[in-house]
Amino acid sequence: MQRHAWQLVVWLFLLVGVLPACGQTDGPNQGTRLERETQALFDTMARMELAAQPETITALGLPRDALPGLHEATIGDRSQAGFERLRLRRIEVLGLLQSMPLLPETSAMRPDQEAVLRIFHEAVDVSQFGYGRIGLGDARPYVIDHRSGAWKDLPDLMVAHQPVSRLDDGDAFVRRVAAIAAAIEDERLRLIGDAEAGVIPPDFILDRLLARVSAELDTEAETHRLVAALDGLMAGMDGGLAGDRTRLRETLITVVDRRLLPAYGRLAATLGQLKSQAGSEPGVWALPQGDAYYDALIAMHVGGDVSAEALHRQGLDAVGALTAQLETAFAELDAPEPVEEGEAPVSNETALPDAPEPIADPRSVSERLAALAEQEDQRFAATPEGEAELVAALEDQLALAERGLASWIARQPDRPLIVQTVTDGHDAAGDAFYAAPAPDGSRPATLRLNISDVSVWPRYSLAALALHEGVPGHHTEAAFAMEARMPRIRQLMWHTGYGEGWATYAETLALDAGLYAEDPLAEIGILQSQLLRAARLVIDTGLHRLRWTREEAVTYLVDTTGMPRTVAENEIDRYVVWPGQAVAYMAGAKRIADMRERAEAVLGDRFDVAAFHHALLAGGPRPLEQVETELERWYEAQIGGG
Repeated sequence: MQRHAWQLVVWLFLLVGVLPACGQTDGPNQGTRLERETQALFDTMARMELAAQPETITALGLPRDALPGLHEATIGDRSQAGFERLRLRRIEVLGLLQSMPLLPETSAMRPDQEAVLRIFHEAVDVSQFGYGRIGLGDARPYVIDHRSGAWKDLPDLMVAHQPVSRLDDGDAFVRRVAAIAAAIEDERLRLIGDAEAGVIPPDFILDRLLARVSAELDTEAETHRLVAALDGLMAGMDGGLAGDRTRLRETLITVVDRRLLPAYGRLAATLGQLKSQAGSEPGVWALPQGDAYYDALIAMHVGGDVSAEALHRQGLDAVGALTAQLETAFAELDAPEPVEEGEAPVSNETALPDAPEPIADPRSVSERLAALAEQEDQRFAATPEGEAELVAALEDQLALAERGLASWIARQPDRPLIVQTVTDGHDAAGDAFYAAPAPDGSRPATLRLNISDVSVWPRYSLAALALHEGVPGHHTEAAFAMEARMPRIRQLMWHTGYGEGWATYAETLALDAGLYAEDPLAEIGILQSQLLRAARLVIDTGLHRLRWTREEAVTYLVDTTGMPRTVAENEIDRYVVWPGQAVAYMAGAKRIADMRERAEAVLGDRFDVAAFHHALLAGGPRPLEQVETELERWYEAQIGGG
């Protein structure tokens, strides 16, 4: 028998233990009874997720009233008990979702219902394996790794986003640092529990993780980055006297010294002990039910209708095609400039009247790419001046993309995108991250560029970076998502195949538009970026399904893309701890390109590429199967409309 909305909501309130926030709900108050029931369930689900991870409110820049209580002072429960509670709640919620009838296709909420159903189904499927971490659209096999976990993510969050505008915010800052220490301890205990079940990161990952955790212990409490962050934030704080600031600072130093640093010390000791139990196999095939786990991850990141073996073949085909394109691009780069009719060729002592065609360069594409990155005119100096020149060059590329592709996107983002440099000198060099703006405009969209090693950003690579992270990539996609007015539960979800697939596809639009026709090196940079995405398909499936060794994966990446070996090692270790995610870039981009090809075939002369992109992006992040269905309705409606 179907439950009514009030029964569903009261039951969930009792289950989750949270009460509704005051003020407006996350969605419309009007509509049919079923729409109101669905919206009520969505609201409660969002509060359930935020109660489990209140730091998400800070990360996304959501309003302070998104959850009752002072969430800035708290951290989600990262213990094994917390993991199990959230897993069971999601199972219960999925059961409720599945018991409710689907809304009519004419309902504006039907896409929300489909997307939420899919993401919770995927999260529940992955959680059944009982290890690692599971979010709404993401999962990782290890409780922590050298790139993520409470030990890194939470301090990073506080330095970058924790608000301190009032005196009580300062108190909340100190309390949250204390909560970080507890979260690190909870994850340490979960790491031990997973190890007892046979889930241990490979030894080379533990080496990297131990080095980074140990580095945290090299800092004195008085000079810790969290203390420095609070100092900077308190400079702009409203209210409070100098004595209040001194009190907060001294209290934080005590918390760092007596709670946070000892938590890092215990974690480092545990990591050292686990090394004796760890193997060297990089793939999740070695974990309990590893093959089934990897299939569930592929379904989460790409979709459930494709196998790891098919993705591997797709990657090999794409690598071959892109390598051929790069060979042609390099040959055109080597070709002499054509002489206009009536113009005498430039002479020199060795020129002959009928000079032969240039001899083909004997180096492979990867060797030529590596040599190109080492050219003096492609490198930025590892100095403050060189770093400033790198940022300026990237900003120029962002502006060029925004101007040059205006006709390819129906509406450009109206919020600025700023470039912010970060330094992470341990082992993450080469990373760039896009952070969407806060919904209330209090925080701008940011492209965070890791400049710990500027050599990984040769000049010719910046066009692809600007296209992927900026316009028409993540910045454009995020702008559409913010305008979609999705219920809050959807704002907490991510679809890698959609988001990274779009950003990878977006790189190719500049080639289609001829934006870099006068800049062949930028075109080569875009093709190299596409080649990396294709190689990821091959390597991720090679590691986690075909049982490649780490050395085989590193060698393949270097030999295919020309990437420096140290950077390739960083890339491979990312795929080791984040299986399935790397395949979504090229696999998602290909599905989007296939959707466009079908729409062009159906609409013929009536096809408008900007309208197609608008239809694709306007619905916000959602499963690619859902995107395909909606786009089919879009072009069928155009045919029906004559």
